[in-house]
Amino acid sequence: MTTDRLAKLLATLALCAASQSLLAGGEVYKCQKPDGKFEYRDTPCDKAATQKKVDTRGNVVETTVNPELAAKTRDMDQRIEQRQRQNAAAAEDVAIASARKYRYCQQYRDTIARQMPWLNSRSQVARDSAAAEIEIARGRLRDADC
Repeated sequence: MTTDRLAKLLATLALCAASQSLLAGGEVYKCQKPDGKFEYRDTPCDKAATQKKVDTRGNVVETTVNPELAAKTRDMDQRIEQRQRQNAAAAEDVAIASARKYRYCQQYRDTIARQMPWLNSRSQVARDSAAAEIEIARGRLRDADC
């Protein structure tokens, strides 16, 4: 590693460590000055300013909660979750039906493949039976839309 790259890496690491220490334990105060302007500080506000601590634990929005809106939101979330469960169940049903259809179609094809050699049999009864089985299997393939 070159000296320039090492120096840049060390500078980056130092910057990351410094920013983590600033973010880790600091408190933030929202100060409203007598002239109405707001100021954010990491130390308590002056006595002339109105002070409020700011929650810095994550994405926090300062707002009052409207109970009616909160109830509607909860209701909507529940309906969305119910719809998602219904959609998942429907998708599972479709997957099961598709697998079942594939299995049946494969069985019909296998029946045809098993009966084909019998069409060349010396026995007329064997040829007729094979032809009937093949015709039935082909009809089922058509009916199942395979």
